[in-house]
Amino acid sequence: MSNLDNLTSKILADAKAQADKIVKDAQEKAQHKYDLEIKKINAKKETVLENARRDRELLSERIKSSANLKARNKKLEAKQTIIDKVIDKLKTKLVNMDEKKYINYLNQNIDKKSITGKELIVKKEFLNKVKKEFPSRVRLVKIFSLRYLYELATAKVWVNNSRFDQFVIKRKGQYYIQTWHGGLALKKIEYDAADKMSEYYHKVMKNDNNLMDVMISNSKFCTEVYRRAFRFKGDIKEYGTPRNDFLLQKHDGTITKIRNFFDIKEDNKILLYAPTFRDKYLKNPYDIDFERVKKELEDKTKQKWKIIVKLHPRIENPEDLIKFNDDIINATKYPDVQELIYSCDLLITDYSSTMFESLIANKSVILYANDIENYINERGFYFTFEELPFLLSKNNEELIKIIRTNNLEEMKKGYEDFKKEVGLKENGDASKKVYEIIKEKIK
Repeated sequence: MSNLDNLTSKILADAKAQADKIVKDAQEKAQHKYDLEIKKINAKKETVLENARRDRELLSERIKSSANLKARNKKLEAKQTIIDKVIDKLKTKLVNMDEKKYINYLNQNIDKKSITGKELIVKKEFLNKVKKEFPSRVRLVKIFSLRYLYELATAKVWVNNSRFDQFVIKRKGQYYIQTWHGGLALKKIEYDAADKMSEYYHKVMKNDNNLMDVMISNSKFCTEVYRRAFRFKGDIKEYGTPRNDFLLQKHDGTITKIRNFFDIKEDNKILLYAPTFRDKYLKNPYDIDFERVKKELEDKTKQKWKIIVKLHPRIENPEDLIKFNDDIINATKYPDVQELIYSCDLLITDYSSTMFESLIANKSVILYANDIENYINERGFYFTFEELPFLLSKNNEELIKIIRTNNLEEMKKGYEDFKKEVGLKENGDASKKVYEIIKEKIK
């Protein structure tokens, strides 16, 4: 074989080997790719199957949970129905029971050992304060105790500024005076806000409404609200609000007491910040720039200012919301907001009824409501902000502008016109007039 033939054979052999290798590599790559795709398909298949299994299990759990919930609710409804029937029967029995038998029943069931004479309807931190303010002839009892029921059963006259619970019954000859705790209010109350109330509170309202003999109102406006919001057809006396008498009387020691308690000098002015409580909020409603407000007030009045912050008692950790210091004082736990109103020179609030109490006390008021749009959607109001005689700010810039462009006396413009508009009757003698009713009933 010639050299040429040998070279040709070698070239062909190499070419065949390379071709075989290329084919083999291509086959291996194709197989690998095929295997990967199969794995992906199988994985997707497993995922789909697993998701389907989970969805099936979840659906099954939801069905079971829904069924259990419905069964539980029906059980609770049946239980509550039985309880309501028992309570109604018990009420009827107790109401119709001979008075001596009823008193004997309570006496027999009262744990005499548990009655120490030191049980009070107050928080522990205010125990000593309350004990000092009540004369020794006043018996203080623990709410909802048997002793509490005994006092309710034997009293000739009841005076309450809140609601009695649905289990409370009134016997023949007893007289119930409802003074309520609000007076003028911005936020709608009771049946005017029925959709905001729980089913349980609806029962409380209905029961208490049936017990009341007379309501105490502080204005023509409140009388109209009480008629509608309490669905009350009985006697309403426009005496004023007993708890507001304090604001219209002279108390020489109160301002000194507040200044000593919070270590505030006599030449310092006092700003009280007392906002309402919110169940929820989208942004911090207490974001007032207190340092800036303080500086603006001091520049305006040429006097030093202290800021007292009285948040709602349901706020457990005020320190998480506001940065306190020697000039910005946490007074959330102070028991008497009216003493703070009486002692302050300026009030800043939002939707709280402290605005009306400050008006009665002739104090300057600024409203700060940075969440007004959200709050209006959640709560109904009796007044528009345009109808109120108070300056309104929605942010810190507006608040500073109000302070800068108005003095404290100018902030009171419109107070007298508003009082006439609502028919306000606060003269500082409401407690005396209620006392006259009590004296007449216990003769």
